[in-house]
Amino acid sequence: MKNNKINFLRGFTIIEILITIGIFALVSSMILANYPKFSERLTLEQTAQKIALSFREARTFSLTVGESEIGAKIFPGYGVHFDAGESGDNKEYLIFSDLDSDKKYAASGDEEKDTFKIQSSASISGACFEEENTDSFDECNSSNQTKILDVVFTRPKPSIDFYDGEKSQWRSEQNVVIFVANPEGDVKKIIIWKTGQIRVE
Repeated sequence: MKNNKINFLRGFTIIEILITIGIFALVSSMILANYPKFSERLTLEQTAQKIALSFREARTFSLTVGESEIGAKIFPGYGVHFDAGESGDNKEYLIFSDLDSDKKYAASGDEEKDTFKIQSSASISGACFEEENTDSFDECNSSNQTKILDVVFTRPKPSIDFYDGEKSQWRSEQNVVIFVANPEGDVKKIIIWKTGQIRVE
């Protein structure tokens, strides 16, 4: 009975406590050191998902929205427009209604529906068109990249049209990838197929 009481009263030695505190401090410092990078990557992912959601919203508008506000019997398609500009650093994009049915955004601003500002450090850096139905979008060159893009969903299918505003032409490629990047060099891709699929990777 006495021996059991002695065993019960035993506690941690000072060495065990110091080792435990040391391990805890080491793990905590590793987590805190990586937190800014983790936070930036998480913010980039959230920004890319929000932009992809805007494309899905435009697609939904083109399928379900009734008559346009400008008059009866007008059922426009809807699209998303962005312009990365000369710097390749765009913090704003918009959803527009294609009132004149020309399958591109009218710069006059009459077609503008909703404007979105990217609040994080991420930005839209450009887009590349891909001829083949493949998942490899690493090859961007002057013939297949653009900084100004309209993706238009036309009623009633909705069919999808890609308009390259930089070269002022509609593109026949089957898909386009939009690059969203942060200052640290991390990149997310929003892939849009003419079949209507939208994916972030």
